[in-house]
Amino acid sequence: AALAEVGAVPETRDAIAQAKGMEPLVNSLSSTVPGIPEVAALALARLARDGVESGEDGGAEPEDENFEPPPMPGARRRAEIHAYGGVTRLIDMLAQRSYPGMAKKMWAMVASVMGIVGAIEAAGSETEKHTTNPNPNLNPNPNPNPNPGSEMKEYTTIGVQEQVAATLCDITYGDRAMQDAMIEHGAIPPLLSLMRMGSQLGQEYAARAIWHLCASVHNQGVVVNGGALVELVALSRTGSEKAQELSAAVISDLARGAIVERERQMKAMGGQVRHENDSSDS
Repeated sequence: AALAEVGAVPETRDAIAQAKGMEPLVNSLSSTVPGIPEVAALALARLARDGVESGEDGGAEPEDENFEPPPMPGARRRAEIHAYGGVTRLIDMLAQRSYPGMAKKMWAMVASVMGIVGAIEAAGSETEKHTTNPNPNLNPNPNPNPNPGSEMKEYTTIGVQEQVAATLCDITYGDRAMQDAMIEHGAIPPLLSLMRMGSQLGQEYAARAIWHLCASVHNQGVVVNGGALVELVALSRTGSEKAQELSAAVISDLARGAIVERERQMKAMGGQVRHENDSSDS
């Protein structure tokens, strides 16, 4: 829990990784002590980030498969999480449930041991970041929450499934290698299951994780073949306001990706026709 608190500061993340802090955190995901897996997942989420906050947007123009994104500050830490088996363990944990109140007790212990009065408040602000509009340009909320404490309460009672989905969002945001690893290790079915049967927060995080996986056109095809469209359409009709926005954003990206793929196929066909014409002329 202390590493989760310290990992909230971008300048300390590389130091934690260099001190070999990743492996014990990944191992803690398998703990049978209530509350520890959630807190370990939160610590890994923070260590996976590039900047002060995780990316809340997730939506981007579909990338060409030949495009190589520039390296990001957290790429090495995310790769280390994967190397220690963190990605596969997190995916397995999507099917688990927990006693979410234990995570709140863990944060209370951190506050008392470290003398951090704002430890719980910091956790509350974390939820506010992840439960606000995923994209400021998509239907921004004109009415701020009149009860600031409600975000804190929601965060500190978060369960395993919700926290794991949130962590996967951080690991996959803007990182093609991690997106590919997630898909390779079978993340799509449990994420779709969480979208269908999870809590409101779990549905929102699952939809955002799917959104992140759709950054490349190739992965979009895998996501669609996994049955995502049916779940996304259902969530766009029955989910929370935020879940509806996220599912609509994913569907929009899939539509743009289909256009990009169609244009690529047409270009390839045109090149083949020109080649055949040149061959016949000669």
